[in-house]
Amino acid sequence: MVKMLLVKAPSEVSVKAFPPTVKADDPRTMAMQELADQIQNSFEAHLNIDSLLRLSKRLQSELRQHLISSPQCMLPSFNYTLPTGQEQGTYLAVEVGGSNLRMALVALHGRSRGKDCLQIRRTIISPISRDVRELREHAFFDWMAEKIREMLVLEGETREDDEPLRMGVAWSFPIE
Repeated sequence: MVKMLLVKAPSEVSVKAFPPTVKADDPRTMAMQELADQIQNSFEAHLNIDSLLRLSKRLQSELRQHLISSPQCMLPSFNYTLPTGQEQGTYLAVEVGGSNLRMALVALHGRSRGKDCLQIRRTIISPISRDVRELREHAFFDWMAEKIREMLVLEGETREDDEPLRMGVAWSFPIE
């Protein structure tokens, strides 16, 4: 990627980067190529399968250790399957961060529709104030549910009582 940013074919180089008279064999172009090579080498020199596998094992070990012994707890994930790309219908994406509740109502049309497979119908960001952060027990979830209801009303999304709205929730912080 660095090479793509720094080294372009002479015909693609903008006038601001080099005057139009600079040729591919010009020392300035060669210096840019050398710089690009040095930058790329500094990122990639230590990368090989063995070093990446060692890094991966150390990371797994640390994660496993902290999952067992850390006092900070994350909610378990109940997502046990990966998306297939064939999903269709309306979905709600919710991300609960330390300062904002982010929601997106999306319509999925399956991979077969190409670029039109996803339509973002509405997004809303609701700040999580200090008062909201201090809500206890179910009160915080009631606040979230009200924000979701408000968004669905704005979008004209109605549901029968027994028709669930498929959704994904991400928490960006540990909770008690």
